[in-house]
Amino acid sequence: MEEESTEGEDDPLVHLVKPSIDEKLRTKKGKSMAKMKAARVKKTAGVGPSKPWSKVEVGKRKERHNSDSEEDVKDDVPDISPAKRQAVQKSPGKAATVHLDNISFHLEDGAAKWKYVVQRRVAIERELGQEAVEVKEIIELIKNVGLMKTVVTLPQCYEGLVKEFIVNIPEDIHDKNNREFCKVFVRGKCVKFSPSVINKFLGRGTNGGVDLETTDNEVCRAITAGQVKEWPSRNHLLAGKLSVKYAILHKIGSANWIPTNHASTISINLGRIIHAVGTRVNYDFGKFIFERTIRHASTNAVKLPIVFPSLICGIILSQQPGILSTKGSLHPKEV
Repeated sequence: MEEESTEGEDDPLVHLVKPSIDEKLRTKKGKSMAKMKAARVKKTAGVGPSKPWSKVEVGKRKERHNSDSEEDVKDDVPDISPAKRQAVQKSPGKAATVHLDNISFHLEDGAAKWKYVVQRRVAIERELGQEAVEVKEIIELIKNVGLMKTVVTLPQCYEGLVKEFIVNIPEDIHDKNNREFCKVFVRGKCVKFSPSVINKFLGRGTNGGVDLETTDNEVCRAITAGQVKEWPSRNHLLAGKLSVKYAILHKIGSANWIPTNHASTISINLGRIIHAVGTRVNYDFGKFIFERTIRHASTNAVKLPIVFPSLICGIILSQQPGILSTKGSLHPKEV
């Protein structure tokens, strides 16, 4: 009976409200059920659209990942690796095109070598400063071994001429059976180049000298005044350990004889050179300079600096003074 009266009481409301509201008003249980249904509907609605959302997100991530990868591989990496190859190919290519009419490649592989030689740094020697010149002991040592022309009154250096000389050095220049033994043809002119020619130009005579027979450890003890007994296993000695005399010679040698940017350390090769100068050993510096120059003929290395360029120019011009007239410009870096 109560249920009937309830339904009778609700009958007028049924015609006044929407069915959905009617369902909510019937009982508290109905309300909670409606809320639960609504919550489920909301959750379903929230989960439902997630599929297209997840697809869009995954799509974006994939596209973004691919684009980053393409930037890293196609843009960045070529700048580091292939870009360098392009620089090696394009720059020398242009140089060969520009200079083919002006450079006489005496060797068959001269044009191929030029693209490497043209990129090498020319380590121009430095004139001794007034302070070093005033240190009479050092000047006397350098003069005694015949290296004054490598540190003072340096000949004018023409970088273009030096590189043309380098590219035309034959690999078998030191072979006595070669018809071009100790000869380099530059701009159609023959330049004699040998240890004896270098020694003569330096004013050391043509007899050469002796090879260095002192051991590495003996050199180490001598140039450090006994502070270091053995040459370091890593092959480099701290320059701070050098005595005053050898510290000055090291500064000169690292700029002119064995160029290096590592002023805080000294290599065994430079150590042996300054030791020979400091002890007045009659070392064959002509042979030393010759060997360091002709090694350019047998390598395609780009980071190998060209040493003694002013000396090389001096030797060339002493034999062929008119060689510069083959160029229209006398700019040191052009000629």
